[in-house]
Amino acid sequence: MPPAPSRGSIAPAGVAAARRSALLLLLGLLATYLDLPWTAVALVPLVLAARETVRSMRAMARAGAPRRAMVWPGVGLALIAYLAGSVLLMLAMYGPFTTYQDCLAGANTAVARAKCEHELAGSFGDRLGGLDLRR
Repeated sequence: MPPAPSRGSIAPAGVAAARRSALLLLLGLLATYLDLPWTAVALVPLVLAARETVRSMRAMARAGAPRRAMVWPGVGLALIAYLAGSVLLMLAMYGPFTTYQDCLAGANTAVARAKCEHELAGSFGDRLGGLDLRR
């Protein structure tokens, strides 16, 4: 019979930081669904998640973990960067996005939602030097 695993087993290097990073990433993802300007709150857990991910990858590298073990923290770091970038974009284009949110709140039909999207694309064109982003 194999020996029973001990309760005090030590996790491999970087695993604790990777777990914290995953939880913070999920928290940041949930916070991105808040309405503007509260979406900015998502940046706090996302920045902390990025820090924890880098810490876990460094600990894994120091411990001599295989490169394939660092793939998933790398994917998590890419997701963190994508979410943080989208939040920063929404904050940079605050006016058009709040107008879009208000328009969607009152849109009850697919036609009304399409009109909201059309207006959002038009407002980006005005902001970006006259580029026509409408379909």
